[in-house]
Amino acid sequence: MIGAAKRKSSLLPGLAALRLVLLLIVTLCLGQTRVWGFGITAPPASGVFESVTPSSTEENTIGSGYDASDSPLAARGPSTALSTFRQTTAGESFLHYGYAEQAAGFAGGLRPGGFATTASGLTGAEARAGLALPRAVPPNAVYTVTPTPGTTIRGNPVTSPQFGQPGGLPEFQFPLGTGPGTISSPRPIP
Repeated sequence: MIGAAKRKSSLLPGLAALRLVLLLIVTLCLGQTRVWGFGITAPPASGVFESVTPSSTEENTIGSGYDASDSPLAARGPSTALSTFRQTTAGESFLHYGYAEQAAGFAGGLRPGGFATTASGLTGAEARAGLALPRAVPPNAVYTVTPTPGTTIRGNPVTSPQFGQPGGLPEFQFPLGTGPGTISSPRPIP
């Protein structure tokens, strides 16, 4: 019995030493800003665009997206474009190129995942090409979107080419939508 107690008490210092060695290995192998392989970085300042990796843009996807005509999007692949989330400020407005017959659907604002742009004066064909819209028929109307201050948006300074369209215009996604009363009546466009 006494021999068993001696063996058991000699294991405790051995386990403590093993824990110390493992702790040292983890501390030395991982940088000071990393915890178990996950980097700790400060969030960007409000309104600042920063470069992201293709894998991080996938992590920032919220729900299923809609294009500027409010049609469900095909899955967008990873992008190397600049992208960031921010909050809108007072007086900010955007344009949503879509279809006049969809006006009643905007009574509640843009749906979550809806898109808008800051590019004005576009024809339907220019909007379809520059915003890489999926529909074959170009938009026939434009809506002014005036979100309440503090509305979450994801800015993308350049629309990626998709659906056989070149893209290239600025786009903004509203991950949570915009809310009732934030969209004007449609104005016809050529």
